[in-house]
This record gives sequence, structure tokens and C-alpha cells, in this order.
Amino acid sequence: MAIVDKNLIEVQPTTHPNGISSQVAENGQPRQSLWISSNQELMIPDWDLTPWAMMLLPYAMRTDSTLRLHGSVDEVLLENLDRVQRVLNGWYPNRLSLIDVLPDSSHRSVPATQSRAAFFSGGVDSFYTLSESSPPLDGILYVAGFDIPIDDPVRIERANRILRVAARDFGATAVEAASNVKSFTDERAKPGTRWVYEQHGAAMAAVAYSLNPNFSSVKVASTNAGEFVHPMGTHPDLDHLWTSSAQTVEHDLSNTTRPEKVAAIMRFDVVRQNLRVCAQNRDDLNCGQCEKCIRTKINLRLTGNDGTCATLDRLSILDVQRLALSDKTNRNYAKENLKYLEDYGIDDPELEKALRFGIRRGWWIGLGVRVANSIPGARKSYRAIKKSLGMKPRDFIS
Repeated sequence: MAIVDKNLIEVQPTTHPNGISSQVAENGQPRQSLWISSNQELMIPDWDLTPWAMMLLPYAMRTDSTLRLHGSVDEVLLENLDRVQRVLNGWYPNRLSLIDVLPDSSHRSVPATQSRAAFFSGGVDSFYTLSESSPPLDGILYVAGFDIPIDDPVRIERANRILRVAARDFGATAVEAASNVKSFTDERAKPGTRWVYEQHGAAMAAVAYSLNPNFSSVKVASTNAGEFVHPMGTHPDLDHLWTSSAQTVEHDLSNTTRPEKVAAIMRFDVVRQNLRVCAQNRDDLNCGQCEKCIRTKINLRLTGNDGTCATLDRLSILDVQRLALSDKTNRNYAKENLKYLEDYGIDDPELEKALRFGIRRGWWIGLGVRVANSIPGARKSYRAIKKSLGMKPRDFIS
């Protein structure tokens, strides 16, 4: 009987009618399909498993598995994956292990075009990258299944409509893509990857590579600036490492803060009519009540645009006061807003007081969460309680 590695992920090439696909098996278990599709023709040959090496790397590190690819991987990317692993392992040494990536062979390509694209969600960061890129972008790319579940066609079409409108206004090609990678990793919650902090940059890079015959360079919008940059799935130290011989991946490095981005993009009518920042996936484009919506409404108020965005109502101070801000990332956004208020000499004592209070309270709440998480079984009980109440489980940061 053959001896099978304790943790082994095997990837076999296969075909997909509207894109590219692979079959993935873990430790001899039944194979499952991973796929990427697009309204643009994906001309990646079946034997080129580079997208799956990218996409599965964080998950393989999370499960401490050898990643065995029965095909070829781009030579430049294969070298870069060692550096990607060192970055991710350095950030999360207790969660992501260094692993072996073993393709059957490697290859080198030549970029097929000089066209440039960027990922686009309809939010502040992606609208800023689109509007400020020089020379103008040739394409913008939205991926269904990342922020909106792959089985939600109504909201996916809404996001794609914004993509098409923005592409028309800025003279770019609208690339509508989709992938089931988030469903794949979410189903493996123990120990599945944490989408925002570990996985989504790899998934974006895989989709970008699948489009390399169409675009030789793909930008990823920056999320944080200056002192507020922190480890996450897309990062200035990480994004460029997804570069291959066929395509360059760029982090749209910018020291522009989120309030400054809002001030810049609100001069465009297409932004005022279509800005989409919410990740709650409710019936409205933006729920107006989650941390991200309130954070953006604070940005609008600080920049003198409160009430001018058709997709977000005016800010209520009560909304700010209700923010828990137990998560360090969310507190950093509040600090960024407070710093903008101070740096630009904005006279808004009511908002300043609410931000300072929220930051202090959030620190204490966060401390309580960390203490509770240190108690054996506390996380599991907390998740069970939230599930019983119909609430979405939180992605804890350890």
C-alpha cells in the first residue's frame, strides 16, 4: 500500500465551459472543483496550474499541507511563492506554516499585451485607483463570489451594473469575473483561511493571472495608508510578489488616507450615484448601519460631502456612538478620521467627542474580547450563541 502524506493537497487540471478549472483533492478525499469564469475569454491552457498555486497557497499553509500540482507553474511566480510564504508566516507564525509547493514542471511566458487593469468593487479605494490612474486604465475587474456570495445573482448583477457604468465613464473595459474559491475555503472553516487577513489577495492574484492574455499589469487598490497599514491579504509588502513572467501585479501604493480619497472621488457624479461600500449583502446597496457604512459617512461629513452621496444617508452622531470598535482595524479607521479632523482644523466638536469616546471604549471592549478568547472553549461558545441568535459569526483575530 502506498504511503500518503499526512497532509497533501493535489491539484489536477480540468476544463470549464466559460473559464478555467481544476480538481482539488485533500488527503485522498473526493475531488472538488475550483473555477474562475469571466465575460472575457480566458486563454490559459489546462496544463498551466499557476492560478491554483496562487489561490491555494494560504489554505495549504493553514492546513500545513504539501501542495502538489500535476501540471506546470510559472517559473517567476514559483520563485516568488517562497517570498510570499515568508511574509505570511512572519505575520501569522501560529496559523500559517511554511510548506512545499511541488509542480510537475515550470515554464516562462512573455506578456501578450501592454494593457493595464485594476480590481474594482465600487468602493472608495477602487474608485480612487480608477480615477487617479495615469495613464488611464484599460480595464476594471469585479469578481463575484468574493464579497457577494456566488449564489446571489441579484446582488452580483447590481455590482456588475456599477462596474459597467464606471467603466463607461472612465473609458475602460468592464471585466465581469466569478470564482468559487471563497465558498471552497469557507466550507473548510476548521481550519479554513481567514478571507480578509490571509486569503483574498491570493485569490485576486489568481483571477488576475487568468486574464494575463488580456492584461499585462493588474493593480490592487490600497486599503490603508501610513501608520495604519497592517498585515492583511492585500498589502504593499505582498501584492507585488504575485507577479509572474506573464503579468505584473501592483499594489496601488498611496499615502492618501480614506477621507482624502473620499474628498477626491466625490467630484465625480458616477461615484455620488453608485458608491458601494457595504459588505452586509442586504437588499439596499448600502445598509447604512454597519461599521463600514458609518465609517464612510464620517468621511463624507469630514470632507463636506454629507448628504451628497445618493447611496448613503446623512451621518447621525448616534450611529457613531453605537460603534463598538472592538476590532483594532476598525479603531484605526476611527483614528484616521480623528487625525483628518485635527490636521485640517475641522470644527466639529460633536463628531470629535464621539470618535474619541468610541476609540477609548473600543479598546476596553477589545481587551475583554481578547481575555475571553484566552479561556478554553470561549470562542466556540461565543460562535454557537451568535449562530443561535441568527447573527453572523465574527472572524476573530488572534
